[in-house]
Amino acid sequence: MHGRHSLLSRQIRRHFGGEENIPDNECCRAFLDAVNDAYWQSDADRAMLERSMELSSAELMEANSALRQSLSVLQATLESTADGILVVDLEGRRIVASNRRFAEMWGLPDEVLESGEADQLVTRMMESLKEPKAYLSKVRDLYANPDVESQDVLELKDGRVFERYSQPQRIGGRSVGRVSSFRDVTERRRAEEERARLQLMGAMGHLVGGLAHEVRNPLFAISATLEAVLATLDGTPEQESLRRLLDNLREPTTRLSELMSELLEYGKPLGRDLTPGSLDEVVRQAVRDCQPLAEGRRVQLLLKGNGREHRVAMIRPRLLMAINNLIQNAVQHTPPEGAVVVELSEHVEGDHAWARCSVEDSGPGFRPEDLPRVFEPFFTRRKGGTGLGLSIVQRIAEEQKACIAAANRPEGGAVITLDLPLC
Repeated sequence: MHGRHSLLSRQIRRHFGGEENIPDNECCRAFLDAVNDAYWQSDADRAMLERSMELSSAELMEANSALRQSLSVLQATLESTADGILVVDLEGRRIVASNRRFAEMWGLPDEVLESGEADQLVTRMMESLKEPKAYLSKVRDLYANPDVESQDVLELKDGRVFERYSQPQRIGGRSVGRVSSFRDVTERRRAEEERARLQLMGAMGHLVGGLAHEVRNPLFAISATLEAVLATLDGTPEQESLRRLLDNLREPTTRLSELMSELLEYGKPLGRDLTPGSLDEVVRQAVRDCQPLAEGRRVQLLLKGNGREHRVAMIRPRLLMAINNLIQNAVQHTPPEGAVVVELSEHVEGDHAWARCSVEDSGPGFRPEDLPRVFEPFFTRRKGGTGLGLSIVQRIAEEQKACIAAANRPEGGAVITLDLPLC
């Protein structure tokens, strides 16, 4: 049983002057008792509400602490992985979390991720992709189907390749967002492509070599017979027409013989036994070998060096053949009174030191659209060429663990560089 509530007592003093002045009326006193009970009930309700708020506040603080701890663990986990990780909300609008590796892979400034805007992030990512429209369509499909897992490959304009794996983020069996991991597989992809290319080239070389071997024997017999018949002919007018006809067969049979020799060379399996030797000595020998050809075409053949000896692992006869082919090819594409420059130098790339042999001509150079194809078998623009010369050089370069590249010089003409690892 409560006494008078302080608020009610204050009102009684204000309106009646005190308890003693309250009218002695049953109805009035019943009303005042009801108001008094209402005041006390209000106090009880407020006390209960305050207690409830205290409990809720404590639970909320505890929940927030647990959430901060979970986010801290999540961020530590994200930073510990080598993959780029991105977590986006269920609608695909807000960035929930990401790691530094993700920002590094995509070259993203801090403000893009700090903004939390997923649309801004997607726009920046699309700028780096070869096929941005396909990526945007894929993103839209994923957020339209939040329970779907997806794996695809993204090719970037700078040549890098990323594998992306995207899956829903679930809590209590319900999707609440999407986690995407990005892995840089550029080197693995290049290695796979190079392995496939070498396997194809090896199979092609085996096939071509076998075919050339089968053709070469009967072709040799044809050539020998042709020469024997020509040797029996005298200079009589009756046999002159026959001599002219047989002479017309000499040029195509000679060309076929040269083609078969090149096909056999192209089809040879790659050698494995490399031994250290002087690249300078091999290059000097190649220049001497090609000097008669250069003089016959009135082309100046120059050799430049840096005064050092460059020792590389090699199969000498094969390397000599490759450099001979490069010089001969340059001489054949250089006009009379022009020059071919063979230069030896060295450079460091990363942790590796390389010797470089470059062969420059003063001809028309490569057509820009032909540069990706110059080492393809049977590709040539030169009349009468087989299209195997540079292909054979590339095969030998692979055998010698070397790198070969073709380009045009700014001042005109072509340049082919052959880089070999220094011993």
